[in-house]
Amino acid sequence: MENATKALLISAGVLLGIIIISLAVYVFANSAAFGESYESSQEEIRIANYNNKFEIYNKEEIRIYDIISVLNLSKEYKEKYGDTINVYMGTTLLTQSIDINEQIQINKDEIYRCSRITYNDEGKVNSITFVKHTQST
Repeated sequence: MENATKALLISAGVLLGIIIISLAVYVFANSAAFGESYESSQEEIRIANYNNKFEIYNKEEIRIYDIISVLNLSKEYKEKYGDTINVYMGTTLLTQSIDINEQIQINKDEIYRCSRITYNDEGKVNSITFVKHTQST
């Protein structure tokens, strides 16, 4: 009888050990999944914040001052993140070397609209296009 009691105690200890190990594996696996989920959501937030600065110009009435602001923002993003964000006025690619004062004088009375924003494979803005706004009568 004494051997049977020892065998039951040993088997109970082994069973308890297996339960504890299984529980530890379960907790570890879930914590790793939580970490990946958290990192993924943080990356989505970073991309959304990145894009928001440009997406606020996605509207129907934009002035040349706003387009110049977008151009300056694209320059800032190139310096800060190394990303090239192309800014188009119609089919013309605007560069940092344009004469801003000349553009203001030429287009000061024009109203533009954002016609297109494109995104790269990471989901970040990589170009924004403005066209002259046409009024419907």
